[in-house]
Amino acid sequence: MDITPEKALVNQPKTVRGQETLNRICQAAEQVFYEKGYYETSINDITNLAKVSAGTFYIYFESKLMLYKYLLSQYGHRIRKHISLAVANCTTRRSAEREGLRAWLGFVAEHKYVFNITWESLFIDRSLFDEYYANFSAAYVGQLKKAREKGEVADIDPEVLSFALMGISNFIGLHWVVFKEERDLDHVVNEAMKIIDGIFPPED
Repeated sequence: MDITPEKALVNQPKTVRGQETLNRICQAAEQVFYEKGYYETSINDITNLAKVSAGTFYIYFESKLMLYKYLLSQYGHRIRKHISLAVANCTTRRSAEREGLRAWLGFVAEHKYVFNITWESLFIDRSLFDEYYANFSAAYVGQLKKAREKGEVADIDPEVLSFALMGISNFIGLHWVVFKEERDLDHVVNEAMKIIDGIFPPED
């Protein structure tokens, strides 16, 4: 399930220059949404920061909401790719959880605006928030099912488990990385794994 197919959210550029312009608009939108919030941000705020005209904005997006949805969709892809690369060499589900959590916290440290923008979706359109995390859960469930078949995961509903684990990672990221700006991420991950060890049997 996707929030909305990306091709319905943006008019994809066909040239390198067009892609660079689109990137500038998105980067400007991230900054302004982070600083002012969705409702207080105008298209002029975005285009002024991106140094493009309002007419250029409408070449790519039909509205501010379409741009916002596009950013959410991009975040989902970027985060999943980032974590996927981090766990590519893991041989057990437990090690994948550890490295995935570490990768997620590292991503948050570099992209703190993600929390502001994704969580604000709850107050813009609740379905956006629900679908954003449902997309993560859907991918997670498949991995957890495979791990359960191998005896690496306790007999727990994989969808419930996916949201429980996402809850752990999200609130640890929010409190320790965004609010406290913790840099000793290994300590945080080690402590979190003491909880997760109750779900994933320790490795031999």
